[in-house]
Amino acid sequence: MSEETRRLNDIITAQAKELEAWQAKSNRQKGDIRKVHSELDTLKRRVGEESRQPEQAIAEADMMLHIAEGQLLGYYLSSCGTSITELVESMGLEQGEWENLSGRVNLKDVDRQEIEEYFLAVCEGGGE
Repeated sequence: MSEETRRLNDIITAQAKELEAWQAKSNRQKGDIRKVHSELDTLKRRVGEESRQPEQAIAEADMMLHIAEGQLLGYYLSSCGTSITELVESMGLEQGEWENLSGRVNLKDVDRQEIEEYFLAVCEGGGE
């Protein structure tokens, strides 16, 4: 092999190695870009979730405030001598709602019986 051929062969080999190195670097960069895009998507989802969390917390706090207000109003009316059936009537509670609530609220058996009799009378009277 001539000196010129050997020199050209060395140049081609060096360029092939540079090309392989460039391709490897390019593949790593593509992987890095995919990783960055994946991380960016994750961050976008997190920002979306976090932006909804304060709204949800405010709604839950507002709901709890309404519940507390209702409990205090019920206590006040009870302390003024309002009967349980007057309270049920004033809040517009319907029988289906009572059936849903009855197992979830703490009431004296006497009060629970009064409510049941109230709805019996309403149904018999055609009120509901």
